[in-house]
Amino acid sequence: NVDFAITVYGDSMAPEYPSGSRILIKKINPDLFIDWGKVYVLDTPNGVLVKEIHESNREGYVSCYSINPDPKFKPFDVLMDEVFGMYRVLMCLSAKLLRKFKQYTWNLYKHRNRDDKILFRCGRVCLIQGLLSAR
Repeated sequence: NVDFAITVYGDSMAPEYPSGSRILIKKINPDLFIDWGKVYVLDTPNGVLVKEIHESNREGYVSCYSINPDPKFKPFDVLMDEVFGMYRVLMCLSAKLLRKFKQYTWNLYKHRNRDDKILFRCGRVCLIQGLLSAR
């Protein structure tokens, strides 16, 4: 199940998570398990971070890495006591994919007769929920 969908801003996680894309995230308990080397969202006092998380050499910290190889996106450590919430990234939906999906469903909707339109609206919601729960 997905807890939230948020928009990615900035280029530090490009090309896998381009600016403007939406990511689907699930809250985790970092005291139980962290899948090192995977992408997470950290809610911190300095804002929300989308980063690849690795073990830190420092006790009580995690190391945050960007996917973009540009040297201006250097790794840094975050104190876990300052993390309000940690969320595993389940899926990335690019802005291009979202536009195509909306256009596709609109075309299907336009070609339905009046009685089918109500059922189609319900089906579209179920289709979206199915896509999200399948991950």
